[in-house]
Amino acid sequence: LRSLPAAGRIIACVEAAALLPTGAHLAFEAVAREDLEASPEAAGLRSAARAERRAAALPTRIARLSPVPPDRIALHGAAPELVTLARLALARGHHVAWHHPDPETAAASLAALDRAEAAELRAGRLTAAARAAGRARLSGDGDAPLHIHADPGTAPAPDGATRLVLGGDETHLGLALAPLGPVCELSLSPQARDDDLALALAGLRRLGLQPVLVGKRPIVGRSLVTVGRSALVWMIAAGTSQARLAAALESFGARLPEGLPDADRTGGSASRPEECLARWIGALANEGVRLLDQGIARRPSDIDHVLVAGHGFPRWQGGPMHQADRRGLMALRADLRRWAEDDPLWAPAPLLDRLIRDGAPIGSLDEPG
Repeated sequence: LRSLPAAGRIIACVEAAALLPTGAHLAFEAVAREDLEASPEAAGLRSAARAERRAAALPTRIARLSPVPPDRIALHGAAPELVTLARLALARGHHVAWHHPDPETAAASLAALDRAEAAELRAGRLTAAARAAGRARLSGDGDAPLHIHADPGTAPAPDGATRLVLGGDETHLGLALAPLGPVCELSLSPQARDDDLALALAGLRRLGLQPVLVGKRPIVGRSLVTVGRSALVWMIAAGTSQARLAAALESFGARLPEGLPDADRTGGSASRPEECLARWIGALANEGVRLLDQGIARRPSDIDHVLVAGHGFPRWQGGPMHQADRRGLMALRADLRRWAEDDPLWAPAPLLDRLIRDGAPIGSLDEPG
């Protein structure tokens, strides 16, 4: 992946300090700083930092509540996310009650937990003593203030307990963990009580996770990643090689996802690196606008934070919504309309037309807070 411009400028400043008179090298450093502060990378980092702070700010009605963060959680069913949650909870001294429908499922979950903890041991992030102490706090039954279910069809949490459902639907507090970072999505069910939401937030934060509140369903990161992957697959089908796509994404600071098919021919309408990159970012931004319009994402900055903190989008690039505003919405829409002639994947989201009509950037949707 490409390096950021600051590293080279810092080296030049060190050399200037060794070779130039004091006044000259200080002036040299001042110019370097001004240049870097005005760079696109600095703008992206500032945008990412604002998005992170905004995502951490809670609605007033929730922030005023101060539940005691639970030190016990109950897990129900089997899923890779539950393995992650169990590992995080045990590492932080929690008691975990993991309920399974049958012994075979329980054995599979424990085997997956064994593999995850073995990897932590090899990496030096877990000691044998801490692992043994954690396993002593793991049981196959028991109750807790916070229940997390792999399947919404399983039995509800006991009265007085808070229930989360992985993936969820519009009737539950839904939870989704990001694959590459500590960020997670927590959906706002209209039926959820403020006390339940506050307890869920406190419990997730105690596990070391960074919850981002989303609307309806926690599918923001998954939806954008799926659309971005579809755009890459289309470009491969159009004749762009994986090597060329990888080079285009690496020039931006991103990595090509694993498991893509390779092209069986070269050339094609999407073969230029700048075109590949623009199509990929455009697909992500357009899907983000669509999720905002559907009430699934609450704010553009939340989308950027989820992608940057949990799905590998380069932090210094700010996020796809930041990139869309840098590009300009009229230019983005013109590109999308042209690409939509190739595939409806790029058909512009209706909200994009309304923003352009009102002369408002995507970032203006962050203003209400």
